[in-house]
Amino acid sequence: MNWLRLDNLEAADPIVIKDSDGRVSMVEVPCTTIGTTAPSCCGKMEGLGKRTLRVRDRRLEPAPTWLVIKYRRWKCLGCGSAFKEHLPDVHEQRYTTKRLFHDVSMSAIKRPFEDAGTFHAVEQTFVKRVFDSIAKEKLDDYRFVAPRVLGVDEKWLRKKPRWVAYDVENGHALELLQGRDERTIRDLLNQVENPQDVEVFCQDMHWPYAHLAEEYFPDATVVIDKFHVVKMASEAMDEVRKEVQKALKGEDVLRVSNRRRLFLRRWDDLSVEGQDLLAELVALDDRLKLGYTWKEKFFDIFELSTRRDAEQAWIAWQMDMPSAVKAHFRSIRWNMKTWGKLIFNYFDQRYTSGKVENFNGLLDRMNLQGYGYTFPQLRAKALLKYGNLVPKADLRMFMMEHSMGAAVSEWLAPYLEPDAHLDDPKDGTGWYSLGSGIPMAEWVTDLEAGRF
Repeated sequence: MNWLRLDNLEAADPIVIKDSDGRVSMVEVPCTTIGTTAPSCCGKMEGLGKRTLRVRDRRLEPAPTWLVIKYRRWKCLGCGSAFKEHLPDVHEQRYTTKRLFHDVSMSAIKRPFEDAGTFHAVEQTFVKRVFDSIAKEKLDDYRFVAPRVLGVDEKWLRKKPRWVAYDVENGHALELLQGRDERTIRDLLNQVENPQDVEVFCQDMHWPYAHLAEEYFPDATVVIDKFHVVKMASEAMDEVRKEVQKALKGEDVLRVSNRRRLFLRRWDDLSVEGQDLLAELVALDDRLKLGYTWKEKFFDIFELSTRRDAEQAWIAWQMDMPSAVKAHFRSIRWNMKTWGKLIFNYFDQRYTSGKVENFNGLLDRMNLQGYGYTFPQLRAKALLKYGNLVPKADLRMFMMEHSMGAAVSEWLAPYLEPDAHLDDPKDGTGWYSLGSGIPMAEWVTDLEAGRF
């Protein structure tokens, strides 16, 4: 039996290359082809001798392993065309065996790129190239099934707006786009499966989204996400704080500045100590007290149980507002006048983007800390790892089976965690063109734990 376990190559004994410290730095395996015949053409074939090709393969030691393959070449005496021996075990576009390409692609989906590189004894840049190749192939026709409650939002990442579509009820991100231009979004919505199933469309205060909802989901109720609505009250409170801070003197300036986040917290969410501290700060200027009070009252509107109660509370909120802070809440009054009907739809369909906003916060931290992913890689990795586009059983790394003889060393043990929870797809199919989305909670957990 061929110990290399490649049907079309005969392997000699491996050559272990060590560095000056005696550590294995590389393994080379001389190989010859098996049972190849000359190709057919219009004339007689003349042999042109042999050449050598180096390709990566599964590592035999915790170091890169290369197959050194001698292959034959021919020339057609009729037309002069040159031919080389076909190597079925070698990837057509990469200097690697097909099995290593598959292993690395699955590892790159399941593990951090750096971890995958260590696991297979290859460079991280190689892992990224393999991943980009498999992602392009598998996500070229990606689309998702429309959920009952479809939410859309955008997140600024690396100074560019990124567009997110998500299943609000299940907390799944369905798609992440590089930008939010209308043409790109239309291209996506044109491919959504079963758009008639969307009953609620949750968005922020961006008119193009409302127009798209009317066009693609005409029977859906459009709801302005209350997260974006109440956020305006927090922004107004911050404007009040900044204005007051300019008029303060001495230590009071630092006291207010250093506690700026305290003004944005809900009163009931503060500890007793926090409430006492905030009471001391708002006592410095009546505008702070009034701004905080009206911020809280605006939040309270969206805690009411009925649309009628909320609409009446909104009217009273406007009429009773003190002139000292009215200018700072101008944007709320304008947006409520413009978007009021869709904003109050929240009381008929109580859905919000809280789960995706938590993810947005994590993206901020990722952006600052640097995870080594481009945005396309981040999107592709999430869709392939969580979106049922790859049978989960294929993501297991059967390294004990894949390795040859003593190839698995003890150093690999920490990487071989059990994956008993990963099952084959029920219908037995391979790759899917329809994705089920990215479970946000699981993705966030993996990102924070360094498993993504």
